[in-house]
Amino acid sequence: MKVSWCFLVISAICAAIIEGQPSTQGFTSIDCGAPSGTTYKDSTGIFYVSDDSYIDTGKNYNIDPKYTSTSNQALTLRSFPEETRNCYTLWNVTKGEKYLVRATFLYGNYDGKQMAQHSTPLQFNLYIDVNLWRTVNITDASSEYAHEVVTVAANDFIWVCLVDIKAGTPFISALELRPLKDNLYPYTFPNQSNAILFRLNYGPTKNVTIRYPDDPYDRIWPWYQYDTTMLKSISTTASFTRYRDDQYEAPFSVLQTALTPVSSSNLPTVSFDAPSNNPNFPGYYTVLHMTELQELSGNQSRQFDIFLNDWIWVSSLTLPHGMAYYRSDVVAQLYSNIKFTLVKMTNSSLPPILNGMEVYWPITMEVNQLTSAGDVKGIMDIKDDYNIIRNWNGDPCSPTNFSWHGVVCNTDEPPQITSLNLSYSGLSGKISFSFASLQSITYLDLSHNNLSGDIPDILGEMSKLQVLKLSGNHLNGQVPDTLIKKNNSGLLLLLSEAYHWCTTRT
Repeated sequence: MKVSWCFLVISAICAAIIEGQPSTQGFTSIDCGAPSGTTYKDSTGIFYVSDDSYIDTGKNYNIDPKYTSTSNQALTLRSFPEETRNCYTLWNVTKGEKYLVRATFLYGNYDGKQMAQHSTPLQFNLYIDVNLWRTVNITDASSEYAHEVVTVAANDFIWVCLVDIKAGTPFISALELRPLKDNLYPYTFPNQSNAILFRLNYGPTKNVTIRYPDDPYDRIWPWYQYDTTMLKSISTTASFTRYRDDQYEAPFSVLQTALTPVSSSNLPTVSFDAPSNNPNFPGYYTVLHMTELQELSGNQSRQFDIFLNDWIWVSSLTLPHGMAYYRSDVVAQLYSNIKFTLVKMTNSSLPPILNGMEVYWPITMEVNQLTSAGDVKGIMDIKDDYNIIRNWNGDPCSPTNFSWHGVVCNTDEPPQITSLNLSYSGLSGKISFSFASLQSITYLDLSHNNLSGDIPDILGEMSKLQVLKLSGNHLNGQVPDTLIKKNNSGLLLLLSEAYHWCTTRT
């Protein structure tokens, strides 16, 4: 296995950091399954809302009272027993910007079926837009499972979808979105997201979890539980400075503690395995956060090598004092088992230290498979115009086996809607101008509804429309000349009582 010898170049230009209460502007924080209209601030000071404005499928439940949680969000959940794919639409995003998305799951035997067992785990797939994020694997009814992904918004919204794989009913307890600076997590691109395997805080002497407001991006940093006979904690209350191009910005509360060996010259990190059942697994990126907490004096020195398995990953590393420092992969590592070990050099008087660690893996984003943005906006406007209640969520065309009921798409990149059948759908009111947003549509069936009013001229401007079915409604007024001419010339098949009434009168 060839190991990259290149590392992120950290600028020598530093910036003093003045830490205040960070803003929650741009945060979306959803308590899934909470009663409609619920709003509250949790213990972190983050404002949470119920999920009824983000999804229109699923059922609300409370976890079994014998299970508890330290977070309000995990006490309720939304379950999806009916449809195969169910999607949340996160609107508070800007196309091209970078975001952290976190989904949290606490089963809590909400359905009384005791589904989450080590022998028979509850499993379902989690998607970001139209791309598989991961398989959720729940083996303990009392544990919270939190999964994070860093992604670039392909549109002015992000879909998070739960897909039934016939291994238990999908559900979700909380869904959160956090805006990130563009320079953070540098290997996140429009065609590549990154899912977090784990993130750890080395050095706390008790079980504490760092998140907002200590981390302004509300990343979760659980503590690393260590063997006190092998490792010891060191800490400081001193402030730090950052390099201007810091690409991970570990919070200072994480950097203020570290682990170091008690007597050995080596400091091992946790080891982790690649999925054995996935030959196409792309590998892992690793970030080690290391900051010198002690002001060394005299002949004191701290210098060490970092080994990735049996290879030197970093050689002769000396840490700057009081600086937020890290080392990261520039390519994903494809070992079946990965272990980093920090090894004291012979000329060093002090052993290695480690403050924090992050590991994540890339997800290929099929951005060309997302339905054309104009078609998505048009079909969503149609859904809102008529308050259509059906499983119309997530991408209308992709993946093809989850395309919306009544919607047919072409195979272009990006896909476009070519056919829409809304007959017998209980539509009422006027014909929406939003139908004209579907520029590639050839077949439109609005028959047998309660539509009324005029047939709008804009339907005649839909250049590719070949079949328009309007019969079985309460339409009146004149049929637009453009539609009559297209029908008479054979370019359009128009089926409408209003058209026949008009032609018989003339």
